[in-house]
Amino acid sequence: MTRDRMNILSVSGFLIMVAGLMLLYLNRGLFSFSPVVIALQAAAVSLMVWARVTFKARSFHLSAAPTEGGLVTTGPYKYIRHPIYAAALLFGWSGAAGNW
Repeated sequence: MTRDRMNILSVSGFLIMVAGLMLLYLNRGLFSFSPVVIALQAAAVSLMVWARVTFKARSFHLSAAPTEGGLVTTGPYKYIRHPIYAAALLFGWSGAAGNW
């Protein structure tokens, strides 16, 4: 797969995820008063913050562009390949599930 195609797929996936979260928010399906949903969403936010702190000063790219310094293998990256995306998905899915 070429780098340009990887970048297009990466940015497209991100935009689809953001659009889905926005639709959930606009339809009042993103948040819930369920203690389970609140706990899952708090865990998702914590995972996202932990991932960003672990990433430190390295830049964040929407596209799949490698950065200097090699692959990050500490913090949440030791267990999850894409913890920021995983946290966003956990946040959205738990909110949606709490409103069924």
